[in-house]
Amino acid sequence: MGSPYDYVMAPGELLDDKLVQLDDDSGTTIIRGGTVLDGTGGRHEDATVVIRGGLIEALHLAGKAPPPPDDARLIDATGATVMPGIMDAHIHMQGNASPDPLRGHLEPSDDVKFIRAAFEMYQVLASGVTTVRALGHGPAEHTYALRESARLGLIHGPRMLISGWALSQTRGHGDLRVMPYDWVEHERPRAAFCDGELECRKMVRRNFGEGADVIKVYSSDNRTGRPDFTVDELSAIADEAHRRGKRVATHAKTYEGVRNALEAGIDTIEHGTPEVHEDLLETMLAQETHLIPTMATVHRIAAEGADWGAPPAAIERAKRELEGRQGMVRRAHEMGVKVGTGSDAGARSGFGLLAAREVALLVDCGFSPMDAVSAATHVAAGALGIQADVGSISAGKAADILVIDGDLLADVGRLQDRTNIRVIVQRHHHE
Repeated sequence: MGSPYDYVMAPGELLDDKLVQLDDDSGTTIIRGGTVLDGTGGRHEDATVVIRGGLIEALHLAGKAPPPPDDARLIDATGATVMPGIMDAHIHMQGNASPDPLRGHLEPSDDVKFIRAAFEMYQVLASGVTTVRALGHGPAEHTYALRESARLGLIHGPRMLISGWALSQTRGHGDLRVMPYDWVEHERPRAAFCDGELECRKMVRRNFGEGADVIKVYSSDNRTGRPDFTVDELSAIADEAHRRGKRVATHAKTYEGVRNALEAGIDTIEHGTPEVHEDLLETMLAQETHLIPTMATVHRIAAEGADWGAPPAAIERAKRELEGRQGMVRRAHEMGVKVGTGSDAGARSGFGLLAAREVALLVDCGFSPMDAVSAATHVAAGALGIQADVGSISAGKAADILVIDGDLLADVGRLQDRTNIRVIVQRHHHE
């Protein structure tokens, strides 16, 4: 029987010489000869990307590029697609190798999980995912340590935005009902708990004080179907974040959970409902709220769960959820709602590759291949609030760029095979 928890990578999947890390002292790097997808919908044949240090200096169209400096690093993209690095706006790199609601949180030790999470970082970057938003689960200090280790060059990994502790109400979605509540409240394996506007504000302040970039909150409970937190509590959370210029993401899978989050002004809806609610989508469109539908993990259970022994009931539930969510995403795209990519990868593994699968699933939902690429780059950067720095190939943006063999628009599924990646360019921050 197979396993979804495969941490082995074939030689052709490894970073090896594919990774080109650039910083402010790296001089000039030139990518030439490929078809550039700039992330905003533009396609440029035989274009040249000029990078100075770790920033994009110019995108020159065919025949318009000046001669390269003698000391420039040249990257040949002939026969390849050049695009911004993929973004995964919803990921859980906590080293948890089991979805079992009890065993997965008790073993192996947190030390082993942390080492496993470091390799998850490697897997993600090796898949062409250059930016992630880590939305809780496991000890918050682990994700901060991963971010710092990548900054110091101790490990390879993507740019990280971190939520710190996810926020749950008492006995809400962040609870583990199979464990005593006192233990769950103390250990916080999925979330920290807060109730009332004051406690909610304090937890937001604590997260930002510890180094968070974003706040993650649960506004619906999968098990009961009831909404988590009142609108006033959610509004307090959003206010504390917005006063700092930061964003809030909410786990929301029910009508009331999404509705309350929108009323509170939360920025991104994670997962979304398994049915179409036109009024919710209209509000999202009017408020420019981003939807991160996270279909890939559900698809993995539905399509592959039988191969690794998932219970038949879980597989059937995933199939129903996937079908419903795909219908919701299709309608959201038709209406013009901003849809970005997130894998929800966690205990089920598939790090990096599920982010690529999400791109293909968007095409299944009616996105053009170009729109799906934009969702994974420029639109996702907007969802994260970092579109001024990354997400497109344009002057002044960070040089987070992929060179993929072949014509990606002819088959976006090529992203799901790491051996198709020729080069990964990454701007590396040392300071």
